Amino acid sequence: MSLIRVRNVASVGLLVASAPFLAACDPGNADTEVDDTRASASASRANNAADGTFTGTLTYTAPGKLMVGEREIGLAEDPNIQGAGGLCGDGKGHSLKSCSIEELEAAAKTKSVKVKVTIKGGNATEIIDQTPRDNSGDGDTRADAGAHVDACTTEGLTFSTSDQPRPINHIMLQATNLSDSACRLVGYPYLTFSEDQQAVTQVLEDSKPQDIVVLKPGATAYASINIADGSGEAEGPVEELTEFQVTLQDFGGESTDPVTVPTPGEDESAGEPLSVDVGAAYVTYWHSNAADAANNS
Repeated sequence: MSLIRVRNVASVGLLVASAPFLAACDPGNADTEVDDTRASASASRANNAADGTFTGTLTYTAPGKLMVGEREIGLAEDPNIQGAGGLCGDGKGHSLKSCSIEELEAAAKTKSVKVKVTIKGGNATEIIDQTPRDNSGDGDTRADAGAHVDACTTEGLTFSTSDQPRPINHIMLQATNLSDSACRLVGYPYLTFSEDQQAVTQVLEDSKPQDIVVLKPGATAYASINIADGSGEAEGPVEELTEFQVTLQDFGGESTDPVTVPTPGEDESAGEPLSVDVGAAYVTYWHSNAADAANNS
């Protein structure tokens, strides 16, 4: 075996050493190599947005071609484009609005819109408007809004869940203040999906809002819950459940009394069976509207 490897290495070395001479004797081959190099460089420029998710300001360059920050992106065949007033929509609702490619390009030409982009195969499959939304009627996020407000407890609040189309593998948790006093939602909800769960569900740190969330009477706050990583391979035990436990934090990070919350379903009091990958699950911080919770999930 050692002799065979030596002979192969010697043969490879001879071929490598002869390559420039052979190329010089074959102009057609040299032209092909130059063309291949140019094609490779062109492909590299066309796909300079590596797969993944990132945020930046959107600008228009050509039909079907946009810049997000310093990265050039192309559009997938049928991208999911969601507006919050910057790309399309008026920004006054609690849910995102689907936008067309024409609306996307028109906004890129005339506005400075911050977006979150998901790239797959070199093209954008999802573009989510990051425009701040009107919080009228929702939790108050002013910096001084909760200066003299007690932390929310599970008493006086009602909790529910709903399906969240985007991103996939997410549901939305809602907390509504039914009391006659404002309270402050601290941090993020503590979630427990299984009796065997050794710690509360992890939080997505990047989802932390800049301002505090204060729930006025009748107002609702939102947290997005990821129930699987999308790879098809579980990171931990998978629980099939119709309800789970939610606990709130006080100002010291201690938990309040837990409440049982049903999974999404037609009947708000009885959820539909839901598979949760406990090892991959995470939750966002509380947000004053559903769009912000979804955008940051």
